[in-house]
Amino acid sequence: MGQEYKGYVFDVLVKPVADSNRWTFTAVVHIPQGARDRVTELSCTQDFASEAEAEMEAVAFVKKSIDEGEVSLS
Repeated sequence: MGQEYKGYVFDVLVKPVADSNRWTFTAVVHIPQGARDRVTELSCTQDFASEAEAEMEAVAFVKKSIDEGEVSLS
């Protein structure tokens, strides 16, 4: 289920890192553009100790990317 933030909707996919007990994430940001939506994928190269930590960091990363203009409505 998507989360909303400042006019954007994003989904986070938390996934295990191969051959370890660590976790990482990919986030998909839906950018509304009138009748057509754009989609941007943000990938993480860092890994985290737990699934919950990876999810929390993913949400923070997406929000920071939006705040800093790395993902833009224009």
